[in-house]
Amino acid sequence: MGSRPGVSICVPVYNGAPFVAETLVAALNQTYEPLTVLVSDDGSGDESLAICRSFAADSRVLVWRQPARLGWVANCNWLLARAESELVCIVSHDDLAEPEMISRLVRALSEVPDAALAFCDVATFGRWRRRRVWRRVAIDGTPAERVRRFMATHFDGTAFHALIRHTALDTAGGLRGNEIADFAADVSWLGRLAAVGSFVRVPESLYRKRRHYASASQRWGDWDDERRADAWALHCRELLHDALELSLAPDEQEALVRAAIRRVLAIEPVRPFGYIRDLPLARQAALVASLLATLPESARAVIPAHGADDPQAIGEAYWSVPPESLRRARQLARRLSTRAMRPLRRLRSHI
Repeated sequence: MGSRPGVSICVPVYNGAPFVAETLVAALNQTYEPLTVLVSDDGSGDESLAICRSFAADSRVLVWRQPARLGWVANCNWLLARAESELVCIVSHDDLAEPEMISRLVRALSEVPDAALAFCDVATFGRWRRRRVWRRVAIDGTPAERVRRFMATHFDGTAFHALIRHTALDTAGGLRGNEIADFAADVSWLGRLAAVGSFVRVPESLYRKRRHYASASQRWGDWDDERRADAWALHCRELLHDALELSLAPDEQEALVRAAIRRVLAIEPVRPFGYIRDLPLARQAALVASLLATLPESARAVIPAHGADDPQAIGEAYWSVPPESLRRARQLARRLSTRAMRPLRRLRSHI
């Protein structure tokens, strides 16, 4: 039997003093070996660096301090560039990995040699009393099929904390920032990894995501609707442009363009961007127009022929019923659902 692949856990840190010790203890308590933990403090203004350095007595831990602030995207990339193990994982400075997480993900990857990564379900904890479990589907197929399925089913960073093959990282490259506070740079990066290989899912909640007011995802969620809509449209443009760099047949190009349009309109449930479905049709049309306006020339011939700047045409092309009727039906369904669920929620509270 060959030797077990090494794993590098990358922990980018910035002002994480309240949480980072717990995060590093969880990383070092993994049942899997060989394991290294790489920590980069991005010029924190609190006690993060001192806390991280207190773990450096463990030979598995390496700690660096950045001389100037990089930002979370560049700090992640800095760590990825120093990860020498065959398998790599990013753990946020405020999150927790269950002891068996790395072991289970290594096992899942070993069973699918062409997979780019293996990920698990994510359980939230912290700020909100209500806990959630984030689940996303496994992805396989051809590169174009994988990216299309990613656009249709992966709307957040659930798979960002996956165990990733270093060879896939070499092909996909690092994360890329953007002009709207690096919004969803993690999800766009996952889209490029989907073009490289399949995503294997381990259907267990082995990663715990802490929800608190200082997290980047919380700040994104606190933006006003207009900024969030612009950020979502930018993210969808990034995904589509990266996808169209693949070698594609015309029907594959069209499928990807349509998937990107459905994504930007949030036709599938996209928390917390579901409100986009209820925007005025003119605003929805503007989002689609911004998505399609910068398409490369090779892709323009496959733009769905419904007129990207025609709100009514967009509604007819992407909704199975007239959009205004659908909006009213959704609003009514939400009100009825809320009323109907109250007795069930009360019952569940006693179970």
